[in-house]
Amino acid sequence: RELTAGPLSCGGAVFSALAELGAGVPSAAGEGAEACTPFGVHFYLQDAKYGRYVVAGGGEASCDGAQLHFTVGKDPGRDQRRMQFVSEFVDEHRFYLRDAKLGRYVQPQGGLACKNGVELQFHAGKDSGPDAVRMQFVREADADGKFYLKDAKFGRYVHPRGGQADNNEVALVFWSGKDSGSDCTRMQFMAEYEVSHVAERLQQMGLQVATLDLIACAFSDPDESALDCINLCLLAEGCADAAEEQLDRNLWRVFQAAGEDHSGTLGAAQFEQVLDGSLMAVGDTFSPPPSEGNSSCQRLRAALDLDPELTASEVVRHIAQGGREITVEALKDFVVARRTRPRPRDATTIVGGEGWKFAGPQLT
Repeated sequence: RELTAGPLSCGGAVFSALAELGAGVPSAAGEGAEACTPFGVHFYLQDAKYGRYVVAGGGEASCDGAQLHFTVGKDPGRDQRRMQFVSEFVDEHRFYLRDAKLGRYVQPQGGLACKNGVELQFHAGKDSGPDAVRMQFVREADADGKFYLKDAKFGRYVHPRGGQADNNEVALVFWSGKDSGSDCTRMQFMAEYEVSHVAERLQQMGLQVATLDLIACAFSDPDESALDCINLCLLAEGCADAAEEQLDRNLWRVFQAAGEDHSGTLGAAQFEQVLDGSLMAVGDTFSPPPSEGNSSCQRLRAALDLDPELTASEVVRHIAQGGREITVEALKDFVVARRTRPRPRDATTIVGGEGWKFAGPQLT
């Protein structure tokens, strides 16, 4: 939904860039395709009231049964992963909570948050069977990025033992109910994100962190020893396929607005008037543009990725090849050719991480 937003822009700059990424990466089945590409979406988990951070007892989740508690400050150094977490989403709401360094999962002590006071601990592996929900969490969003963290099976909330994270070593426990009053921040958390590698590149394109989390889950490497990796080729191919579907829908609207969707052809002279802005699509007819501007024409030109110096007549001559009509197929071929043409400095491009490269057009 985030990628395909936009009336005639093929999802805007973000989606266009992802379509380019898809064109530049070799097929997942092709020779040299990288199935495991670094993709980091990590976060510190912080108490919303006092600002203390969640960490494993002893400093890192190096053994099963390590307790989660609060501490002042975070490790911003080379070993920062020991204090960071990863969300492994099952769907748009439920997720596993994993240690970013050693890969252990957070779960209730004893396996179930079936009563108040159950502590949160790290354990190797996750339950992916019929009772997997016992190890899963849900975020309940509140204002200003704050949220409650809740057990997905019994609905108990995570909060500091005793109710306040006002000291170091305060343990995290499950408890029924939440405080939604004036002191609600004592039970709330904030996530301080850090993205790296390809995830950072996609964030620069405009994707939200929540979307990056879902990408990390959907395209993660099935080998759990390869933490924080995705199959970039599958992601790119999926983006390219979705971009083509969106392009088909957007271009067809041009013909539908002209009442020519049954034939798939449009008069070249009429199409030239649309590009010039002297006519614009309204309902199932073409009408003079309103006095406030020709935004419809501008969106169409953006969707076609037209050189601003090209005149409408030059565009039409190129597409129609001397003919009097323009077909959906010809218009699509024109757009695809412009979007996938090599950049002036076509070269092997690094996509977010040392040693991870793909051959193709440079991303802009």
